[in-house]
Amino acid sequence: MSFAEKLLRLRHNSGKSQTVVVNELKAMFPEMRISQTSYSALEHRFAFPRGDVLDKLATYYCVPMTYFVNDDNANSTFDEARKYLESVRTHDYTKDNWIKKSGEF
Repeated sequence: MSFAEKLLRLRHNSGKSQTVVVNELKAMFPEMRISQTSYSALEHRFAFPRGDVLDKLATYYCVPMTYFVNDDNANSTFDEARKYLESVRTHDYTKDNWIKKSGEF
């Protein structure tokens, strides 16, 4: 299952709309700049969040960060997940065009 599918499943299981989730995320994390449009992009595979946003989503949904990055179709190990999260954390997102345009992540 992809990141987007997992995020969508978590939201559906919570019974909340995207708007409610975004408003609750903003209340929990005032420094988080996210709109309903950018959240929708995450659920529809148009974007993947930076490490800090991924951490906040995991906290919000009460799941470990590795939940989002483990591939259910493969035997992902903790070390593989750690390496992936490290690459997300150290990536220079200012060079990504979609971030420059939206400025919301």
